This record gives sequence, structure tokens and C-alpha cells, in this order.
Amino acid sequence: MRYKSASATMLWLFAEATWAQSSVTLYGTVDTGIRYETNSVTYGANGLPASTGSRFGLPEGGGPMESYWGFNGSEDLGAGLKTLFQIETHFDASSGKLSPERGPQFQISYVGLQSSLFGQFTFGRQYNVLMSGVSLVYGTNYWAEAPIYTSIASSPSSS
Repeated sequence: MRYKSASATMLWLFAEATWAQSSVTLYGTVDTGIRYETNSVTYGANGLPASTGSRFGLPEGGGPMESYWGFNGSEDLGAGLKTLFQIETHFDASSGKLSPERGPQFQISYVGLQSSLFGQFTFGRQYNVLMSGVSLVYGTNYWAEAPIYTSIASSPSSS
């Protein structure tokens, strides 16, 4: 009886060590700004100045970096092998719309395998090395258009 109890305990300890470890992370950034203009001009449909005054609003397209959110994760399969995934989308912080509107639903979406012996293999929609390096160094907002402002408050005076 004693040996059965000891072997059951050892089996339980070894089984505990082989359970897979997984992790999922929700991440993101909301980057925007507030702009106040004291002498702004609003143009009409014909291209002529319609009104002047002060304007307070959010720049459309976000700040210097693009607003984004996503999930990434991994699952340990044992023996130095694990699965990876990432899915990320970008949005306009002033309106909540996807950025770019007519672009892909997700800018990054991939799955892959990582091995301690053979390295990492991923496939799907992902940035190349040059794009990753440039965006890390310069941090530009690739999808922002010309500065259009979502007005929060304004005090127009007609001219």
C-alpha cells in the first residue's frame, strides 16, 4: 500500500510539471492631442472663407503615434516548442473608427511556432524588418491625413 501511495504521489508531481503554460496579453495605446486656435478660418464648400474665430478640437488621425489595440500570446507545447499569435488593429482616437477606414481590418495578424533549437517561424499579415525599424526610430503615424479637426467647441465670428 505504501508503494502505491508513493508512486501515485510521484506520478502527480511529474504530471504537474508537464502542464502547458499559456499567456494572453491585451495591449494598446490611445494617442491624441487637443488643439486650440485663436485665429482660425473655416472654409465653405466653394473654397472661400466662411467664418473666422477660435477653435478647440481633436486632430483627426491621432497624435504623433497611431492609436492601436491588440492581443498577443503564446502557448508552451513542451520540449522547447511553443505557439505564438498576435492580432492588432489601429483606430482614430477622435472618432473611434478604424484607421485607415478602407484598409485591412487588422494591420497585424499572424500565428507561428517558436523552437529553442530552430528559431521562430510565423505566417500571416505582419510588418517586415524595415517597417518595424523605421516605426521604432521615428514613431510616425502612417495613416494620418491632413490635419482636420473634430470640433469640441468654437466661437465663430462672421467676416
